[in-house]
Amino acid sequence: MWFGNMVTPTWWDDLWLNESFANWISFVCMDEAKGLEKYINSWALFMIAGPVRGIDIDLKPTTHPIYCDVADTDVAREIFDGISYGKGGAWLRQTFFLYGMEVFNKGIVSYFTEFAYKNSTLDDFLRHFDAAAKELKVEGDFLPWAESWLKNAGANEIWHDIEEEDGKIKKFTVQQRVCKHGEGNRLRIQKYQVAFYDKDMKVTAVHSITTKDD
Repeated sequence: MWFGNMVTPTWWDDLWLNESFANWISFVCMDEAKGLEKYINSWALFMIAGPVRGIDIDLKPTTHPIYCDVADTDVAREIFDGISYGKGGAWLRQTFFLYGMEVFNKGIVSYFTEFAYKNSTLDDFLRHFDAAAKELKVEGDFLPWAESWLKNAGANEIWHDIEEEDGKIKKFTVQQRVCKHGEGNRLRIQKYQVAFYDKDMKVTAVHSITTKDD
């Protein structure tokens, strides 16, 4: 269960990784457990328990990056919050979704192999994922993408403009902007799905969308 029992962060800067990983992986287990799919929508629960809480904090002037410099243990007490748990977990989920399960699995196995029962830093963690992405020739530069999420506070707002003609969608446009709060806040690359429903609320189509960071 506890990520930090296998590899312990060198300092409180990486507290989020312990807490986020334990939180996120519990929902992965629920999602993949046989027999639970009839009773539990694990990722809907994840949204409520994690990202929604993180977004609420991220929209306030007091927000902070997922990874932040922690001067002492007094500061560390202040970051046991929705950013360290919820937004950090959402970033792990996005890593899994954007770069794929193979990259995630290869990166985490390599990371555990080198640092099992030792101390590590964020740079160590990202280095293994970057190497996995390059080895598998996945499109996109992992390190700048990861740092845009982990080292900059704040959220992006995304909405969709839809033009219809004769009851059919003629044009579907993704719009985004930077919310005002968050030091270093910026647009980020992120992948998500948009579902379309009929009048009986049955899914008729699902499309993946990847935003740009400019």
